[in-house]
This record gives sequence, structure tokens and C-alpha cells, in this order.
Amino acid sequence: MVKAQKGALIEVSDPTVKSVLLELDDEHHFIIKDLDETHVFVNSIAVDMIRDKLDKIMEDNTYKILEE
Repeated sequence: MVKAQKGALIEVSDPTVKSVLLELDDEHHFIIKDLDETHVFVNSIAVDMIRDKLDKIMEDNTYKILEE
């Protein structure tokens, strides 16, 4: 029997971002299938949450030069 599931394909260019996605999945369980080094198939309902969490993590980990 065939089982279909609605999802979204996420392509990452940086392995660090993929590792962050895998860590987020441990908490939120949105990855349907880890396809290869640069592609992950995720639950389409979680796309906005993934985008928001990745943006926040990347912003928190970006070096910022403070102007004096």
C-alpha cells in the first residue's frame, strides 16, 4: 500500500545549517526523510517554524561589529 504525505523539500548549501535542522528535528520532529547531504523532506506545516527558528539561530550566531 502506498502512503503519501504532504511535505516540502528543503535544500541547504551549508552543512552547518543541515546539522542545525537535524538538532531542531530532535525537539520538534518535522523531518519526514533525510535525503542526502543537501536535501531534507519536511512536514509542510513546519516550514514557517523552521524558517523562524533558523533565522533566529543564525542571527544569534552571527558576529556583529558594534559602532562606537
